[in-house]
Amino acid sequence: MSKKNPSRPRTKTPPQSEQPTVVQRDGLRELVESVVIAFVLAFLFRTFEAEAFVIPTGSMAPTLMGQHKDLRCANCSYSFRVSASEEESRRGGPPQTVTSAICPICRYQMDFAAGGRDERVRHATSKGDRILVAKFPYEFSDPRRWDVAVFKNPGEGKQNYIKRVVGLPNEIVVVCHGDIHTAKDGLPFEPADATAVAELQKLGKLQIERKPPAKVEAMLQVVHDNDYLPAGLDSRWEPQTPGWQPVDEGRAFAYDGGFKDGGAPADALMVYNHKVPPPEFWAGRRRRTSADGDGIDPQLITDFYAYNTNEARGGYPVSPKILGTNWVGDLAVDCRVDVEGDEGELILQLVEGGAVFECRIDVATGAARLLAPGDKADAREAPTAVRGPGDYRLRFANVDDQLLLWVNGKVIDFDGRYGPLGPPVPDVNDLLPARLGAKGVAARFSELRILRDVYYIAVERGGHDTGEEPREAGFFHHPASWRDLAAAPAIVLPLAADRYMVCGDNSPRSYDSRMWMGYDEETNEIEYYVKRDLLIGKAVYIYWPHGLPIPGLPDRSWTQLIPNLPRMGFVR
Repeated sequence: MSKKNPSRPRTKTPPQSEQPTVVQRDGLRELVESVVIAFVLAFLFRTFEAEAFVIPTGSMAPTLMGQHKDLRCANCSYSFRVSASEEESRRGGPPQTVTSAICPICRYQMDFAAGGRDERVRHATSKGDRILVAKFPYEFSDPRRWDVAVFKNPGEGKQNYIKRVVGLPNEIVVVCHGDIHTAKDGLPFEPADATAVAELQKLGKLQIERKPPAKVEAMLQVVHDNDYLPAGLDSRWEPQTPGWQPVDEGRAFAYDGGFKDGGAPADALMVYNHKVPPPEFWAGRRRRTSADGDGIDPQLITDFYAYNTNEARGGYPVSPKILGTNWVGDLAVDCRVDVEGDEGELILQLVEGGAVFECRIDVATGAARLLAPGDKADAREAPTAVRGPGDYRLRFANVDDQLLLWVNGKVIDFDGRYGPLGPPVPDVNDLLPARLGAKGVAARFSELRILRDVYYIAVERGGHDTGEEPREAGFFHHPASWRDLAAAPAIVLPLAADRYMVCGDNSPRSYDSRMWMGYDEETNEIEYYVKRDLLIGKAVYIYWPHGLPIPGLPDRSWTQLIPNLPRMGFVR
């Protein structure tokens, strides 16, 4: 990470996934507030020991953006970002031009090289986010788990790194199935896989570390956005009961309340079917060898990062490591609901490991109930802002063995934690991992999105390849092979006093504690941690994100003169 002058702007429209999900503020007011906050913070931080940094690489994407390209998919029009760090020579290697990327929604592989089929797509390279790093918090207190911290590279001692703190002093940290687990005391045995981790959890020897709601929101990544439907493919949302009517060409769905059926109201559900076309599907479409929607089988959701698809290089078939090699069961469903009645229930469900996790909201009273396997019907209740007819924004998440609900952008005060349910092994229900619905009330569901949590890959210490072994072709499509996920590897990292474990949010492309293999001559240890005295400060504010292009000007970095205001704000 290098220090930069904070006065230089950049470019392009932010992806849909990072637009505000609830109330859109007035544009002029947002501009004034953001600029005033930036100036005030810059003044205060300069007074109280702060420093400005620019993020050069994508190890913390999407929380913090390194050098990258902003793209709009030529197939479905979804806006997303892809890494362009290699366009700047580092470590003595020659720079490489990024000319390819894969859309996270429709999986179309773009080719925007000169002469490529998508060469007209704007793809100027933007520098990374400029952030303010406060030094004083760590002078008066210790880092907290999930802080985004800047520190000196433990191996070199000169280069600055930025990662998220996931392990604290005097803990035993275990990384398994994408989650962080810890123990304060010694373990009766060292877990090697997910089955062993689940056993230690049930014995009370190991606990999962749960992210606070604000951190969950910051780290969620979009899996599907139903507002972006490529031509020729249907919505992945499918009604399972009568009474549903697709609206806006399948981008939204209206339920009539079921009153025509007579009798007691019943649950009426839509299900999300993760039918993801592989990149070669679109190549076949161009050659007229792929029929619309045919041959696309449902599959599990994986740790796919569109940001990392700059390495695809335009070839077919695309490497499994590019498309994600690990099943992600920690998901969230996000939607807008227009309620047309004053009684009945709204239903949100998520599936993980075959188990159904549910939220029900009583339209008449606003009372919401969270239900995890083994719960009583009234186990977790809390009031919400849902009251009769109206337009509401809902988000329901199952992350780190906890259930979370947001209504109109406000997190609801539940104790959504639940105990370990055993080794995370999916079944056929995980092919339909999210459901939305209503009972006894007419409602319209729109702006449907599926999101996933960050997945920390368990990598052997000293390893240089940040991906686990690639799965065989079709692994995530066929339930018969999923039992192998019970043997998902675990790594164990003990931390002594004044030692911290750090990981990047972009787990497959983050060089962090999971891979360092320095040597501490004082303690005779493999140095996979950050010592307390190497910590510089806490990343607190994105004061100048990459810029946006001015319409009509050439696609060049120097035309990126409009600050990307939605990304300006506190680092979570």
